[in-house]
This record gives sequence, structure tokens and C-alpha cells, in this order.
Amino acid sequence: MLNKFKLLTAGIILFTPGLLLKFADAAPSSAPSDAAASNPGALVDQARELMDEKKYEQALLPLKKCMGLHGHDADAISRHEVLMLVAECDLQTHQVAESMKVLEEAINESTAAKDWPHTAEAFSLVTLLHESPKLYYAPKVGEEHRSLDLTDLSQRKTAYQKLQEEKLNFCSDQQRAGRELASIQSLLDNAAAFAISRALEQTLTGRTKKSDVLGDKLAVWSDGMITATLQSYTPRIAAIVLDSNVTMKGRRAPGKPVGLSNDQRSEMQGIDAICKQVPDAITQLTAEYARPLMTHAERNITTAKNIATRVEAILSVDSKILRNRKPA
Repeated sequence: MLNKFKLLTAGIILFTPGLLLKFADAAPSSAPSDAAASNPGALVDQARELMDEKKYEQALLPLKKCMGLHGHDADAISRHEVLMLVAECDLQTHQVAESMKVLEEAINESTAAKDWPHTAEAFSLVTLLHESPKLYYAPKVGEEHRSLDLTDLSQRKTAYQKLQEEKLNFCSDQQRAGRELASIQSLLDNAAAFAISRALEQTLTGRTKKSDVLGDKLAVWSDGMITATLQSYTPRIAAIVLDSNVTMKGRRAPGKPVGLSNDQRSEMQGIDAICKQVPDAITQLTAEYARPLMTHAERNITTAKNIATRVEAILSVDSKILRNRKPA
């Protein structure tokens, strides 16, 4: 998934000592010096100096050189720091797509290394970029709604704060809305909003205390909502089967099989769709947090699969009834 960066190669220039002296003063200061090339840390320092001077394109030269280091030289610098600096240079030069690719690489590498603070840093920025067309973020909370310029670091911090507040409010509003699972998407939307809020809090404050309290509430809410919804399906399915005289194995009570009404068929298809999504949703929900979330997770996965199997069988029998039904 990750895009690998092509290493910049330097052209070979033939020179005499005299020519070298003649052109020494004319050499661009942005080019990595021999001293810097032999000292990986100096390459990073050189890039930072160029960035401080807002020479972002020039700063990419030493940074890309750092990207190509291996062995002890690579160990001498923080690869995550280099990736974040490259992403920042791309952002400042409005190469948003390139910046996001580098940030995704940083996320994957830090996640694999189980380095949560670094993951949160890259995830926060890539999320903000997703929310900010043309590098301007429009806050959806608070009294002031002026767009914030992400190339301005002070405004970017404000944007982080506003985005975190927005995601916290979203989760809280969803939890107050009710416990019935009308759509599996509501669960996934909450999980995504929580993940963003937690990463932003880590980036802004260096901790996740506020978000973890929300996460505990979200875990209980998710668990309760899935459990209650699956429990409500069993009597509802039984009532539909009784009314339509259709059972899972095709057996029916004495009398003519009625089959499902259009409304009943639509309802059963909706139940089937949600039950099929529950196992993956639970897996995704638990993956969004760094702790076990739902006390009934495994039981709910089994229940959802069993309900889906039963509903599919009933829909299959109903389909046969429809095919055998004589036109009026």
C-alpha cells in the first residue's frame, strides 16, 4: 500500500581543483554538503534550517537523502521525524496528495512499531488534511467559523482543537440518541470519531485522559446497543414467521403458505444485512481501541451469524413460494 520514495541521485561533475575553488562560492547552500552527507543528523538539521527560512523545496533534498540511508546511518536519525518533515514540506508547497502518502507511510510504520505517540501525530495531520479542502479547515463548532490556514502552524493548532471538539460532540450526541442499532454505520462512525479524538488529544496534550473516559462509555454503549438489537430480532423473526407461515426449513403449519409481505421481506433483508455486518464491525471496533471493548463480543458475533443464517433460509423459502404462486 505504501508508495516507496525514489532516491534522489546526484549528477557526477568532472572538475579540476581550480574549477572546484572557482565554483565553491556559487554552489547552492541548499545542496547537502559532504560533511552533512557523512553525518545523518546534520542532514536533518540542514533541512530544518531551510524550513525555518521557508525554503521547503530545497529542504526536501537533504530529507530525501535521509530517506535513502541504511544500516548504522539510518539508525542515527529518527525515520519518523524525517517522514513528518517531508510531509510538512509537501504540505507547505501545496503538494497535498504527496503529503498524505508520506503521512500514511508514517502511520503504518509507527503502528507496526507500536509507537502510539508517533502514530497519533501522523494520523492527526492526515485526518485534518482530509477535512480541509485547499488546506483551509472550516470549524463546525464554536462561535467563530472563519477558515483556518493549515500552512500557518498556530492556526493549525486551533484547527486541531476545533476538530477534536467536533468529534467529541459527535460521539456524545450519538450515545444520547439511543441504544437501538438502526445502522451498523453508526457504530463505525462512532469508532472513527473516537479514534480521531484520541489521536488529536495525544498530539495536543501528550496524553489521552479525556478521550479514554469517552472510550469507556463508547464501549459500554456499543456493547449494549449490539446486544439489545440482536436480542430484539429473535421475537420479531418469530412473529413474521408465524404470520407468513414460513419456517427456516420450509416446514409450515397446516394451511396454505402465505409468504412474506413486501414490508416483511424488506424488514428481513434489513435484519440480514445488519447481522452480516456485525462480526466485521465488532472486529473493527475492538481494533480502534487499545483495550478489549465489549464484554459480549464473541457471543454477539456468534448470535449475529446464526440469525443471518436463519433469515437467509426464510428468505429462500419465501422466494420459492413466490415462484410457485399462480398469477391472479
